[in-house]
Amino acid sequence: MLIYYSYESKFDVKAVNERYISLVIDEYMYAGGAHGMPFKQGFSFDTKTGHMLTLEEVATAPGAKQRMNREIERQIDSVNRQYSYPVYSRFEGVDENYGNFYI
Repeated sequence: MLIYYSYESKFDVKAVNERYISLVIDEYMYAGGAHGMPFKQGFSFDTKTGHMLTLEEVATAPGAKQRMNREIERQIDSVNRQYSYPVYSRFEGVDENYGNFYI
């Protein structure tokens, strides 16, 4: 019996300037079963130091965190209205120390 496993990975640069570079890594892994599992991760780095940026370091405008929270809640509500059960729940707001994002 042949068992098939696969792993795919690709990246896309979403933004780059003299201050930062921001990219997304798309991954897909199949390890048997009905279907594989996709993953998406974002990373943003300071171009001078190589330091991985946090949301707090990037979203410095007054009210930025509140605007992000409202937009995320709006998108969650939009997805949840499409189904008879909540797909996403328990969103408590963005963590400004979170490092897995892209610009």
